[in-house]
Amino acid sequence: MMQAAAAAPLFTIQTPPALIQSGGLVAVSAASASEAWAVGSLLVHWNGTTWTPLAIPVANAVLEDVTDIASNDAWAVGFLNEASGGTTANTVALHWDGTSWSEVATPPLPNGGAFFTSVTSVASNDVWIAGWATAPDGAHIDPLFEHWNGTAWSIVPASVPVPGFFEVEKISADSANDIWAAGRNGQSTPTVQPFSFHWNGTTWSQVAVPKQPIGGELDSVVALSPTNVWAVGSLTGEPIKTKPGSGGASPKNPTANLIEHWNGKAWSVVASPNLGPTAANQNNHLKSVVALSPTDLWVAGYSLVPDGLGKTITFALHGDGTSWTQQPTPDVSLSSVFFGAAVAQPSTVWFVGSGRSAGTFGAPFIATTNGG
Repeated sequence: MMQAAAAAPLFTIQTPPALIQSGGLVAVSAASASEAWAVGSLLVHWNGTTWTPLAIPVANAVLEDVTDIASNDAWAVGFLNEASGGTTANTVALHWDGTSWSEVATPPLPNGGAFFTSVTSVASNDVWIAGWATAPDGAHIDPLFEHWNGTAWSIVPASVPVPGFFEVEKISADSANDIWAAGRNGQSTPTVQPFSFHWNGTTWSQVAVPKQPIGGELDSVVALSPTNVWAVGSLTGEPIKTKPGSGGASPKNPTANLIEHWNGKAWSVVASPNLGPTAANQNNHLKSVVALSPTDLWVAGYSLVPDGLGKTITFALHGDGTSWTQQPTPDVSLSSVFFGAAVAQPSTVWFVGSGRSAGTFGAPFIATTNGG
């Protein structure tokens, strides 16, 4: 009897040979199925056929996020690493005009220490950057929001009821008056807790999310409507205890998926599948959530293999608006991670990250699939 042909893999690797170099990608954004940008320690463009690297115009810049508005309008944000000669980060905002990338000035910050971590766009004259900055008293970290009105960037203060360490990881806009930001509040586990902020068209204000027993963080958010927002990250598990007298430091706490949903009134935790046979063997990190529609959502991440060798494998979830299922993903031979995801109508999905294969260390990794 003739065997049926094996099903084609859900994801296919799209990294071209020209990108097999040291470095990695952390975010991707698409204006269409033939127009996309991916960023990280390098900057690459998708023209519908292939990914092509372009030079980052600012020396020592590390790009954290990108928003692709049109073929002649995109923004990328990040910071200058310590190799630039300082111990505090300097924020970087770049704009693509269809021909070249150039740096655009943003308002100076009094204490200097700041990071741009995310950017989202409503229109060409309505773009938001998020991140965090050292507060005026130097004792804590405030969320940082800046707005582009088509002419210049300006800082928009957030209402912070209690001082803390608010590290905004991602920002997502559904409309000009419905924008969400998510991240973590705390310096180190187990004190880290997830948080969210909301823009209603006038004010940025904190919106409570469920506090986690041990700790957790939100690394990405996607706003679909005022009553439908998703955020993903990781949940810290119970500490792993070492044998008495072992003399070694305790292993890192296991981590599990954290997915939360906003229904217009409150955030709630939504169950999702985890890799790992037991809680002690789970070390999963969800890094990006995107949506083709309210019933076609994708999450990118990675999982640490419990083999003691530090190997990681890519991890993806698909959501139908109610529940989440794990999806098969490709990996390169030694170690692979997904950090960013993007979608383009009607059905294109990209995941980007990095992978270590023979002869490389931290090479860019790009995979694509069609929506579910």
